[in-house]
Amino acid sequence: MIPKHFLFSGTFAAILLLQTLSVADVPIVSMSTGHIIIEAESAEDLGSWVHHHDNKEFPWIEGFTGNGCLQFTGNQEHSGEPNSILTYRFKVDEPGDYKLQARALEAPLETKEGDKANDCYLRLLGAPQYKGEFTKFVLLGDSFEWSWNVKLESAYHQFESPIYSLNPGVYQVQIAGRSKNFFLDRLVFYPLTGDESARDLSMGPKVFVEANAGEGDYLLSAINDFEPVRDPEMGKIYVDTNRKAIAVNAANESLRDVFSAVALTFKGRSGRYDVELKTLTETDGESVYRFYLNGQRIGTYKNPATAIDYSPSYNTWKNLAINNGDRLRIDCKPETNGKIPEGDGTAWSRGRWVSLKLKAVRR
Repeated sequence: MIPKHFLFSGTFAAILLLQTLSVADVPIVSMSTGHIIIEAESAEDLGSWVHHHDNKEFPWIEGFTGNGCLQFTGNQEHSGEPNSILTYRFKVDEPGDYKLQARALEAPLETKEGDKANDCYLRLLGAPQYKGEFTKFVLLGDSFEWSWNVKLESAYHQFESPIYSLNPGVYQVQIAGRSKNFFLDRLVFYPLTGDESARDLSMGPKVFVEANAGEGDYLLSAINDFEPVRDPEMGKIYVDTNRKAIAVNAANESLRDVFSAVALTFKGRSGRYDVELKTLTETDGESVYRFYLNGQRIGTYKNPATAIDYSPSYNTWKNLAINNGDRLRIDCKPETNGKIPEGDGTAWSRGRWVSLKLKAVRR
């Protein structure tokens, strides 16, 4: 059992056969005819956002897409700090510049003023400068009408459409509530190629979901199923609760040049498995990982370079014989690529990883 000072959350239990992904592995929205279409109501944790399935309470929300729309009910209609973060993961297949458009509606039910209840906050995790921070995302239009005219306020009363240069990979875009009674319907990313006026923003979304653990497979959570290895020659780990990942505090310089490890005793069926490690990439360094089976190193994996923090990366060791009672261990080590200044030096990655999936080899 992991002591409290390791900051682990949740209950530690025996390894269970899982048929579905953990709650951290929410659906990833993928490209559909060049578009990446996200329904607002597809977010997992709504907080102070209310999902409306129909227009019985508010007739003027008629015409929403998908299975409804969201109403922010926190803060006040004039403003507020970021509240109730909605996270959406999306997958880019082709590199390029992508424009984000949002369909939204302002409903100043309390103030009755046209410049109230008209904004939220937007950020793309890992994007440079203000685009990677929560920035006002303002609807410029009439009240009680759906509109696509939602812009980033990059400076006081300076508005622009959010445009991002994206490489293939998985990204996270987040919306946070700002003004009460702001309604959000959908988000659409599309590449800035061809005739923009011909873009169809009303098509249905296509959802890509990471492969589930199937029958005979095991999905092992880094933070729920593993325990830290206590070895004087190894460092300590902590839990990044926001990302449900194991991590190493690279701010402690003594942990930069050593591996830190967690391990477990396998309680599943003996057999042959493909072992897939899921890590999180980081912009400030390419972390290194090692996989051990019964004390024997099976292999080493180094994260690829990335332009966006916390995009998942995968490595698979094929066709390994793993028996009930075997000891599985994952080591991780921070790295710096020297690209991001921090203090007198440069920033370091933290060796984040999320899960180990054992996929039964079918004959």
